[in-house]
Amino acid sequence: MKRIRILPLAMLTAIFLPAFGCSSTPDMSAEEAANQISDHLVAGKVKEAQEIHEDLEDSAHHREAVFQVVYARAGDFQRKGRYDIAARKLRFLYEYYPEKAAPRIALLYALMGERAMRRDAPTAKQIKEAKALVKDVRDHEDETTANLWASLVAAQVAVDEGRIEEARKEFSSFKAKWDGKPREMRIYTTEFERYFATHTGDEA
Repeated sequence: MKRIRILPLAMLTAIFLPAFGCSSTPDMSAEEAANQISDHLVAGKVKEAQEIHEDLEDSAHHREAVFQVVYARAGDFQRKGRYDIAARKLRFLYEYYPEKAAPRIALLYALMGERAMRRDAPTAKQIKEAKALVKDVRDHEDETTANLWASLVAAQVAVDEGRIEEARKEFSSFKAKWDGKPREMRIYTTEFERYFATHTGDEA
């Protein structure tokens, strides 16, 4: 068995909820563009959202309005346990606002929540995305808290790939720095410990 058991939705919400701020757009034209992009992302129309955003490249004011609205609404979906939609919005911001740390860190949490909710094994594409994001987060050494959670995501990825010893190492790195908060997280970490207790060596 390579997956950590599914946690209750309310517990996941408490664990994987970054501090999403409220949005405020200064004028209707900026707000309209932001709302259209956000709505397209909810509907899975990523291409349409990208096309609108590309027309805003020369307007820092509009781009910031889009960021505030999309980021805040990603938080709304994360609070509802809709990690799939939250992740879609955060991927968009991660691509278009690489200079901002918030989307990168929030996407890390969203992918972790999405993984915990899965009833089947993740796809190769999903594993690849998680690995790339962990590397990117770790490349930003000032984001110490995010690096802590990156170790836990890396441990789950290693479990999914059957690299048990690597998973143990990542989990140990997490435990060495973790302050035990939030308390709800202890159930998840306990599942890791139980898993490691029944698995030795890497799996084929």
